[in-house]
Amino acid sequence: RDAPSVWGFIKGFGKLIVGVLLVIQGVLGLAVLLMIAGVLIAASNGFGGAKPEAAAVPDGSALLINPNGVLVEQAPPTDPLEEVFKQAYGVEEPGAIEVGDVIRAIKEAASDERIKGIVLDLGNLQMSQISASKGHDVAAALAEFKSSGKKIYAVGDYYSQEQYLLAAQADEIYMHDEGSIVLIGNASYNLFLKSFLEKIKVTAHVFRVGTYKAAVEPFLRDDMSPEAKEANLAFLGAIWADYGKSVEAARGMQPGAVNDFANNFGEIIRAVDGDFGLAAKQRKFVDKLMSRPEQLEAMKAVFGEAEDGETFTHVELDDYLGVIGEPKDGDAPNVGVITAAGEIVDGEAPIGDAAGGDTVAGFLKQALDDENIKAVVLRIDSPGGSAFASEVIRDGVIALKEAGKPVVVSMGS
Repeated sequence: RDAPSVWGFIKGFGKLIVGVLLVIQGVLGLAVLLMIAGVLIAASNGFGGAKPEAAAVPDGSALLINPNGVLVEQAPPTDPLEEVFKQAYGVEEPGAIEVGDVIRAIKEAASDERIKGIVLDLGNLQMSQISASKGHDVAAALAEFKSSGKKIYAVGDYYSQEQYLLAAQADEIYMHDEGSIVLIGNASYNLFLKSFLEKIKVTAHVFRVGTYKAAVEPFLRDDMSPEAKEANLAFLGAIWADYGKSVEAARGMQPGAVNDFANNFGEIIRAVDGDFGLAAKQRKFVDKLMSRPEQLEAMKAVFGEAEDGETFTHVELDDYLGVIGEPKDGDAPNVGVITAAGEIVDGEAPIGDAAGGDTVAGFLKQALDDENIKAVVLRIDSPGGSAFASEVIRDGVIALKEAGKPVVVSMGS
């Protein structure tokens, strides 16, 4: 036989490489197909398929209100496929929790014989000072829940000022012995740019009307004007006063107790050698100082031990909302509820991200054309925005009025 040539060796080696690459391509292709199939199966089970077993509500359960995210008027829609990928890769990020969903769950739990009480675990709940009304709405629902005879328990390592507004509604408040409650009141801060703009030789041309129109002051001043201070003190003072009244009423405190705790916090802390938890307990902001294991055992004593033996018998907020389902329309004639949440912007905008003028006007037009809609509530939770987009929305409101359909505006935070 002839000895193999160099060219023959190269061709043979090349075929081997191509064969190996084809095998790798096939394996990768199969892996991708299996992953897609798994995602589709998970999506069908978790989104539109049968409810998972974990969504069941055992008798004697606690409704565990443990939101992870920001309390909002209207949350953007979730992408089921994106949620599946997040679950698959263990990605947990704060979301948006609709205040209406929380209140609906609380109201439903009050008459649900399977629910024995509520446990508030608010460590991951975020609320801005400017959204105080949302906190007060949830607090009112919790106060109403207690009239059913069922108890509310708050557990946590610590409580922020906004979280404590809800925790105060509990019959018993537990906090970690190394935890804290720090009340600092409300404030407004601006970054003033006048001198900076002068140094970089920028001239700001501002058009405004009204003594108290302070939004453009950062371009015109290096400090807050007396009029802006007056306006800020007025509205922030009202928010703080309402906060104090709500907490004091819920906790059975003397009027002014919240203000005293906030204004004299340094002296209060020094009197207990820097023990934040003891200061909160002495001032009756919490009932018991307990470690995490002690808090868990306390909840097991009230609601019983779960089947896994790791926690107490409960159903989480998200699961409970899935059990009770979406709110049902009443009998005709119906009232249409249209929400304008977020900054008002021109054109279309995704729901929950902004209030698009054309988007909101489109919903108003649907309500106008729907014979079953006899009146409309326009729910507005917005800082303002485009004047033109607002005019587009206003045209839709006027069209409803001219058609004899009453429009009522409900204002959010």
